[in-house]
Amino acid sequence: MTQDTPKAQKIALIGPVSPFRGGVARHTTQIAQALQVRPNVDLRVISFSRLYPRFLYPGGDPKDPDLSADPALKTEYCLDAVNPLSWFSTAESLRAWEPDTVIIPAWTFFVAPCLGLIAGRLRRASIRVVSMVHNDADHESSSLKRAFNNYQLRSADAFVSHSGALAESLRKVNAGARSTVLPMPIFDDYPVSIDPPIRRAELELLFFGFVRPYKGLDTAIEALALSGRTDVRLTVAGEFWGGRETYDQLIAAHGVKDRIEIFDRYVSDLEAAGLFARSDAVLLPYRTVTGSAVVALAYHYLKPVVVTNLPGFTDVVQEGRTGWIIPPDDPNALAELIATGLSAKECQSMEPAITDFVASQSWSALVDAILTN
Repeated sequence: MTQDTPKAQKIALIGPVSPFRGGVARHTTQIAQALQVRPNVDLRVISFSRLYPRFLYPGGDPKDPDLSADPALKTEYCLDAVNPLSWFSTAESLRAWEPDTVIIPAWTFFVAPCLGLIAGRLRRASIRVVSMVHNDADHESSSLKRAFNNYQLRSADAFVSHSGALAESLRKVNAGARSTVLPMPIFDDYPVSIDPPIRRAELELLFFGFVRPYKGLDTAIEALALSGRTDVRLTVAGEFWGGRETYDQLIAAHGVKDRIEIFDRYVSDLEAAGLFARSDAVLLPYRTVTGSAVVALAYHYLKPVVVTNLPGFTDVVQEGRTGWIIPPDDPNALAELIATGLSAKECQSMEPAITDFVASQSWSALVDAILTN
């Protein structure tokens, strides 16, 4: 090594990566890949041998059978979220490696004790911990869940998040940690649709991802009925947390069964590509949000979004340019938009603005923020 050659930074990244499913795993994988290509970074990626017990995860398996691990990352799948012995051994292994920075995502109470213990032990060894925060509290929260989440968040030297409101909330938990906010970059690893499904109506809408009460599928169903439009089809694609009986009853009560198609299962990347290709707009009538990978995915496919007036959305959605913003928990407002404001032509006209927004975001910029925060 010559005198002018900078010393490589030793960076450890702990979290779910491919082939784990979900937005957090995809997000963490993209960060790992952006770090991996940097010549001045010595990267170590540690992921889970077991992330959730099967009974806690809809579909039974948190891994995607259609995805494989990225061989370039040389990931160590050694961390068991259910076995504390692996928490201590992981912390000790990293402490001995002496990284400059350790990056750990924060998103759910279930893994917070595991990741919080590791972060705390590393900080006590004077190793810098950056928390990439997706959620500071579970959407169906309780005092116990919040205590677990806060335990992890208080073990960070710095926060990086995608929402100003989330950053403000984090200051109340850990005022001493530095905080940086950047929009979520666009996922660029989804496939192009080869053979999208046939369009069935003048307007095609999509509700995508895990179906949980806070995401407002009930609002979308009621709004579809209230809109009075019969030339609209809504596709719901994703696993239901807690069952779908309530939604089936709501669909039947509103008489819109012929206008809604449900894929109550995990949807592969290639199938998702087809559903986005067929859709004109993506609905996210959430009641709470801190950020959404679905918005980033919709933008990847140049589809506008319909979101609620919440900080996690208004930071990344430009009214009338990349989508529409409506009040939360308001089926009448969504119904009016469907009835009078949404058309395939109007949705397609937003593609240039979405393209510009996508070009302004990058995973490299996010990594810069993580390493310098």
